[in-house]
Amino acid sequence: MLKLIDLAIDIFVIWLLYKIVAEFVIPLFQIGREVQRRIKSTQDASSGASSHAYSSYQPSQKSARQQEGEYIEFEEIKDERADGK
Repeated sequence: MLKLIDLAIDIFVIWLLYKIVAEFVIPLFQIGREVQRRIKSTQDASSGASSHAYSSYQPSQKSARQQEGEYIEFEEIKDERADGK
């Protein structure tokens, strides 16, 4: 009878270890690989986009003239709360 209980405990421990590995450890490794793959693809995409943006950047003469002639006046507003009123 004692051997049967020992066998049942051994089977339960093996089953428990299997469940932990199958439902926690393996998915954790899969998630880690997926995150690494997505980070790498994002870095590749961003480095490709930034190099493309730098190589194709040419300042426009039209926009430079618009900025040069544009002036916006502003008026300072006195803050009444700062005077202590």
